[in-house]
Amino acid sequence: MELLYDNKIIVSICIGLFIAAIYYNYNKVDKEKNYKDYTILIFMFVSIMIYTILYKTQENINDVMGEIDVGEPDF
Repeated sequence: MELLYDNKIIVSICIGLFIAAIYYNYNKVDKEKNYKDYTILIFMFVSIMIYTILYKTQENINDVMGEIDVGEPDF
Protein backbone atom coordinates (compact mmCIF):
# COMPACT_ATOMS: atom_id res chain seq x y z
CA MET A 1 0.00 0.00 0.00
CA GLU A 2 2.82 2.39 0.74
CA LEU A 3 4.18 1.82 -2.76
CA LEU A 4 0.79 2.80 -4.18
CA TYR A 5 0.55 5.99 -2.12
CA ASP A 6 4.21 6.96 -2.60
CA ASN A 7 3.80 6.81 -6.39
CA LYS A 8 0.25 8.14 -6.65
CA ILE A 9 1.01 10.47 -9.58
CA ILE A 10 2.48 7.61 -11.64
CA VAL A 11 -0.39 5.28 -10.71
CA SER A 12 -3.02 7.88 -11.63
CA ILE A 13 -1.36 8.61 -15.00
CA CYS A 14 -1.08 4.90 -15.83
CA ILE A 15 -4.72 4.21 -15.00
CA GLY A 16 -5.79 7.30 -16.96
CA LEU A 17 -3.77 6.19 -20.00
CA PHE A 18 -5.21 2.69 -19.78
CA ILE A 19 -8.82 3.87 -19.68
CA ALA A 20 -8.22 6.47 -22.42
CA ALA A 21 -6.61 3.80 -24.63
CA ILE A 22 -9.60 1.50 -24.12
CA TYR A 23 -11.97 4.36 -25.04
CA TYR A 24 -9.89 5.27 -28.11
CA ASN A 25 -9.74 1.68 -29.37
CA TYR A 26 -13.42 1.08 -28.66
CA ASN A 27 -14.33 4.05 -30.85
CA LYS A 28 -12.30 2.67 -33.77
CA VAL A 29 -15.13 0.18 -34.28
CA ASP A 30 -17.80 2.85 -34.70
CA LYS A 31 -16.92 4.69 -37.93
CA GLU A 32 -20.01 6.93 -38.06
CA LYS A 33 -19.36 8.83 -34.84
CA ASN A 34 -16.04 10.50 -34.12
CA TYR A 35 -15.56 10.85 -30.38
CA LYS A 36 -11.78 10.47 -30.43
CA ASP A 37 -11.41 14.13 -29.45
CA TYR A 38 -12.70 13.24 -25.99
CA THR A 39 -9.84 10.80 -25.36
CA ILE A 40 -7.57 13.45 -23.87
CA LEU A 41 -10.38 14.80 -21.71
CA ILE A 42 -11.12 11.32 -20.41
CA PHE A 43 -7.41 10.81 -19.67
CA MET A 44 -7.20 14.07 -17.72
CA PHE A 45 -10.47 13.52 -15.84
CA VAL A 46 -9.65 9.94 -14.80
CA SER A 47 -6.07 10.81 -13.82
CA ILE A 48 -7.15 13.76 -11.68
CA MET A 49 -9.95 11.72 -10.09
CA ILE A 50 -7.65 8.80 -9.19
CA TYR A 51 -4.97 11.16 -7.84
CA THR A 52 -7.56 12.97 -5.70
CA ILE A 53 -8.89 9.71 -4.28
CA LEU A 54 -5.38 8.52 -3.42
CA TYR A 55 -4.48 11.88 -1.89
CA LYS A 56 -7.63 12.04 0.27
CA THR A 57 -7.33 8.45 1.52
CA GLN A 58 -3.61 8.60 2.31
CA GLU A 59 -4.24 9.99 5.80
CA ASN A 60 -6.70 7.20 6.60
CA ILE A 61 -4.28 4.47 5.56
CA ASN A 62 -1.55 5.97 7.72
CA ASP A 63 -3.88 5.86 10.74
CA VAL A 64 -4.77 2.24 10.00
CA MET A 65 -1.14 1.22 9.62
CA GLY A 66 -0.32 2.96 12.91
CA GLU A 67 -3.08 1.04 14.68
CA ILE A 68 -1.85 -2.23 13.20
CA ASP A 69 1.63 -1.58 14.61
CA VAL A 70 0.31 -0.60 18.06
CA GLY A 71 -2.40 -3.21 18.48
CA GLU A 72 -6.14 -3.13 18.90
CA PRO A 73 -7.76 0.29 19.29
CA ASP A 74 -9.61 1.19 22.47
CA PHE A 75 -13.39 0.83 22.22
